[in-house]
Amino acid sequence: FRKFRDILGQKQIQREKGVWKNLDFTINQAKETMLDEGWLDLPPHTQLTERGYSQLANAIRQYHGGYFTFRPKLNESLGISSEKESLLEIYVGGENGEQ
Repeated sequence: FRKFRDILGQKQIQREKGVWKNLDFTINQAKETMLDEGWLDLPPHTQLTERGYSQLANAIRQYHGGYFTFRPKLNESLGISSEKESLLEIYVGGENGEQ
């Protein structure tokens, strides 16, 4: 079907095998999804699946350590500091250890 869709000039529905294992690809797909949906944060697995993004949701769980591990990487890519880092900096008194 991939070749047939190429001949017709249609968008491919299924991704190439193994592409979701690539962290950069998955982060870019998450960013694109958030932009398309107008989300400021990536919703949980069930919400992604209900909205038709099950491949993204499953890739995050299966290949990228789950949402707890993936979200900080996504936030870093978006230029958003993670809440944990901010709390840690407050607790230790910033970068220089000043309190």
